[in-house]
Amino acid sequence: MPIQSKQVIENKPLAHQHAIKLKYTFDDGHVSHISCRGRNANSADEILLSKEQQVIDSKALCDLQKSLENGSDEPTQDTTQVQMYKTWMIKGYRSDEPAEAYYYLSKVAVKVIELGLTVQQLANIFNEPVETVQLVFAKWQYLDANKDTINNYVIVKDGM
Repeated sequence: MPIQSKQVIENKPLAHQHAIKLKYTFDDGHVSHISCRGRNANSADEILLSKEQQVIDSKALCDLQKSLENGSDEPTQDTTQVQMYKTWMIKGYRSDEPAEAYYYLSKVAVKVIELGLTVQQLANIFNEPVETVQLVFAKWQYLDANKDTINNYVIVKDGM
């Protein structure tokens, strides 16, 4: 999502530097504030520009988290499909609870497999080592092969 406006909202002199507060407003209304230090009063505009990508990346990460919380595997305006797939897959891989891991991986694993890419290609796309991608898919295969047991476990657990 593009930044609609950016501005320096404070530029106070300190002993040997300046306290600077920046405000970035996205076109969806989201506002990000950054506090930092500058060499002098003139460095505020330079810092405003240099922090822009950091603010955009932070917004994308926030959107990924919101998507996870909402159970969505669809990218937002600030995220990519690759980021969504990777986020769900990592969440599933890192989960020690089989039912949780199955839930997270089931959101995207089949879609990723259906892309028909090699493990090496997926590793390149996800910017992860081949071994990590292999481990994620090995876990998915194990969980998927045992999905009936996992689903029965969830039914019993929820019924308690």
